[in-house]
Amino acid sequence: MNSCIKYRDRSGGVNMDLYNVLSIALICVVFILIVLFVISFVLFVRRTLINASTRNVNSAKLEEKLDRIIELLEKDKNM
Repeated sequence: MNSCIKYRDRSGGVNMDLYNVLSIALICVVFILIVLFVISFVLFVRRTLINASTRNVNSAKLEEKLDRIIELLEKDKNM
């Protein structure tokens, strides 16, 4: 007897091998989606940290410039 015909449900219609293939395909799709989620989350966190460090550097430069402007204005005021 052929192994494909061997596994049939009670109604005698649908092959159980088809269910096995579909369940394996579904598991693969879910696994791929989980992997894609992890990769995208890691890239999001990485980009967020890089942008935050860039903002901190820019903020420090801006503070230095403002301090310099304040010093110059105080000198002008005192003269």
